Amino acid sequence: PNRPRRPTPMTHVAAAVTGLAVVTASSAALAVMAGTGRPLPGRNAFIAGCAGLAVWCVSLGAQLLSTDPEVKQRLGGGIYLGICVAVYSLSRCLIQLAGRPRVARAAWIALALPGVVTPVLVATGWRGLVLRGFTAPAAQGPPHSESGPWFFLHTVWAYGLLAGSLLIFVVVAQRAPGGLRRQAHLLAFVVAAPLLANLVFVSGLATMGDYDPTPYTVVLSLAGLGWGLRRARLIDGQIGMVGVARDRVVEAMSDPVLTLDREGRVLDLNPAARALTGSDLSALGTPVTDLLPGWPGASSPRDSGDPSFVHDGRTYDVALTGLAGDPADDVRVAVLRDATRRERSERTSRERADVSAHNASHDDLTGLPNRTAAFAMLTGHLQAAPPVPLALIVLDLDGFKALNDSFGHVAGDDVLRELSGRLTGSAPGDVLVTRLGGDEFAVVAPSRDRGGAEALAQRLVDAVRVPFRIGHADVRLGGSAGVALSPDHGTSPDTLMYAADVAMYDAKRERTGVAVYEPTEGQRQPRRLVMSGELRDAIEQDGLDVFYQPQRDARGDIVGLEALVRWHHPERGLLLPGQFLPLAEQSALVTELTDVVLARSFADLARWRGRGLAPRLSVNISERDLRDPRLVRRVSDRLDASGVPPDALTLEVTENALVTTRDAAGQLTTLREVGVRLSLDDFGTGFAPLSTLRSLSVDEIKIDRTFVSGMANDDDRLVRAVLNFGHDLGLTVVAEGVENQRERAALLALECDALQGYLLGMPAPPEAIVFDRVNGSGPATPPGASG
Repeated sequence: PNRPRRPTPMTHVAAAVTGLAVVTASSAALAVMAGTGRPLPGRNAFIAGCAGLAVWCVSLGAQLLSTDPEVKQRLGGGIYLGICVAVYSLSRCLIQLAGRPRVARAAWIALALPGVVTPVLVATGWRGLVLRGFTAPAAQGPPHSESGPWFFLHTVWAYGLLAGSLLIFVVVAQRAPGGLRRQAHLLAFVVAAPLLANLVFVSGLATMGDYDPTPYTVVLSLAGLGWGLRRARLIDGQIGMVGVARDRVVEAMSDPVLTLDREGRVLDLNPAARALTGSDLSALGTPVTDLLPGWPGASSPRDSGDPSFVHDGRTYDVALTGLAGDPADDVRVAVLRDATRRERSERTSRERADVSAHNASHDDLTGLPNRTAAFAMLTGHLQAAPPVPLALIVLDLDGFKALNDSFGHVAGDDVLRELSGRLTGSAPGDVLVTRLGGDEFAVVAPSRDRGGAEALAQRLVDAVRVPFRIGHADVRLGGSAGVALSPDHGTSPDTLMYAADVAMYDAKRERTGVAVYEPTEGQRQPRRLVMSGELRDAIEQDGLDVFYQPQRDARGDIVGLEALVRWHHPERGLLLPGQFLPLAEQSALVTELTDVVLARSFADLARWRGRGLAPRLSVNISERDLRDPRLVRRVSDRLDASGVPPDALTLEVTENALVTTRDAAGQLTTLREVGVRLSLDDFGTGFAPLSTLRSLSVDEIKIDRTFVSGMANDDDRLVRAVLNFGHDLGLTVVAEGVENQRERAALLALECDALQGYLLGMPAPPEAIVFDRVNGSGPATPPGASG
């Protein structure tokens, strides 16, 4: 605020007027500088700020030179008009430089209202709201006044507007790259420093008499802003700090992006463009042809569409677009796409698509078309107009499982690959040979009658019967082929496949090699399919029971119980596992069956433990269970639900199952880590290497019944070797199939840990299990109750 002081000497007036004239000239120069060249963000606001400062200085100079008090009063309105315009324009320029957040027009109008009211109040002197006690001498020099209440509101408005815009500018500048961020902070400093210095005078901490130093500080701020526009390259050619900070998406793009002006000069480069041109931000302002000599020359999308050029031996497509919000089309963005890399990528994608399409319709092992391809060919021929007569042959190998068990799956895979070549060579060119899965093949033969189809099926079976060379041995396999004809036996892929499958099982059962489908077979259905449906119903309707066979120690006490499943068939009575487990394995029902056994046996064990009995529970898991990635969760969930501790459970796995499912070792190791015990069942009958015991760290091995029965001929050497081997490894050894006192005595003499067999207890339902000590003197259970 201006405070009354003694009249100022005329030399002071002349000096002040001279200084104001310099500020006015500087403002005009800054406005001219901003008005030339390319339009820059905030340029119009910057020019308006310079104009406001000029009005301010001219009005203030006129007020100092005037000798009329009334004129001095009215010139005060011009002074405050210039102040408000300069402050408002400077703030708007900073916001436009920041580019974001966008400020709505209504908000700018609301912010401008105090700048309209203040000059009117000063010019009219209305109620002294701005300047109270305004007195002007009838001589040259400044007037004297005191600050009114509106003056303080005006000061808060002016400095709040400037401080807010500077804060937004600095915050947005934080998103700029390192070098530009430092320049933006420098610009904010050179704008803010003079204004902060002026705050010292406004607060009264320092004075310059009746002379207002604010115009000099404002012109310094405008000069600093102009320097930032022209010299620091902060926003050159960009739209506000959106360009300074750069959109992070553009920064992260792998494609080079260049921003060009109308003359083709580079205004901006993203990192990919800088890497392509081998330049940095110091190259801004350089013609693009200097950085990319092969540039096509056009810089507007209207000039040449999307041109291309070659750089460093690579072809680049140029996508040119105008900049949004730039109606004059002075700025263009060029996105370069590496056509060479794109073509290579597209070629690779096509190759991958071809490989994926091939894999989707072909078998990985043999390279033959798969079930999908077979059904596709069947559908194509059956839906043709008119339909094409065809024969479908389903071929299944006889003895392949025994080959796998004897020589291993690697040998089995080699046999399947060799057989695929034989079958393809035995079939005419119009015949499609496919592998359905496992050791089952399907052959689609168009335009074949019954005789031709039977002859082709016989050739395929003969190809199977040729010996396979495995190592130093010649191995012979057999084959069974079922033939179905369209339209006689079906007009859809499903019905034909079903008919051929039925015929194949008829050939296998009758050992004829080849069989043609007979409708009567389809009416009564193969026993295998019927039993599969019945077994599924039994699983879903709780038609299975779990029996338990005791495992006893040397004293005759029960130390374990092996869970054995039974099926009460509605027509065939009680079925033992050997009568339906192979079917469950083939139809993938075995995992559901295992879940039933786990749930039922855990519930029974929980009841026994509630009575103070704590036998270990042994449950067999199949090869399909080992292949199931959910095995650990299936077992753990049922243990948690029953409350049975993990160490009360022993999972029995056969040697052959371990070898054929090598990827199951991780799951078994996880189960063992949580406390579940592992037992190697039928030890000595499979082909698993002894390293399996070390890699899996099993807890128990079970001597197969065939070794135990051999002890009847005084041949206990194998059993003795297995017991010594197991005990040396610290394992529990259980002998199966103990049927008489001689075997029991011999095993106990060899210090076998536990015995299991008819002599010591036959499989029985849970309510029939007696936990009394048994010495094994009773009669053996008939073999029919085994399994």
